[in-house]
Amino acid sequence: MGRDSAAPSSESGRIREGGRSERVRQAVGDAVLSILAEGRWTFSTVEVAERAGVSRRTVYRWWPTHDDLLVEGLQRHVRRVPLPTSGVWETDLREFAHALSRFAADPVEMATGALVASRLHPEITATVVDHYRPVLAAWRQLAKRAGGREHGDHGLDPDILVGMLVSPLLMSPLMTGRPMRPEDVDKVVDVILAATRPR
Repeated sequence: MGRDSAAPSSESGRIREGGRSERVRQAVGDAVLSILAEGRWTFSTVEVAERAGVSRRTVYRWWPTHDDLLVEGLQRHVRRVPLPTSGVWETDLREFAHALSRFAADPVEMATGALVASRLHPEITATVVDHYRPVLAAWRQLAKRAGGREHGDHGLDPDILVGMLVSPLLMSPLMTGRPMRPEDVDKVVDVILAATRPR
């Protein structure tokens, strides 16, 4: 991508789909992610601009701080786990679990998990954790479906269900360096399905 002085609007609703400003945003987000995938959380605006092929002026104007750039990258990162929408609890849970397992083994996610676990960079960790709050809220909405009329009252809080699913899937790559085996993901799903059967 050549150098481009166009800048994405700070209001996402004004960004034209497929337009120049959106291409700049994608390039900057991808540049940040490429740095995070290397396990580096400190980087300069100049480095991001060079990797993105975008003018420094553009980056400084629309992403004036390190946190702004970090959030831009994380926004692109977390969108890699779309929520299934079939409305069937077992189908959606299994599809989501396998997508989350692949996401957990992404180099960016592994670097994120290692950063948070290390507690060495509290300010960056706080930015990461804050950014994941709405993501976790969306995952809870998926878990709430298990408490609907179709499933009866299983007595489990959505936060507990999310923890039961997310914890082993996210921890496995950190411990082994690879995603959980598909058959093991299915075993985790089976445990959750058993826990959410109507009483």
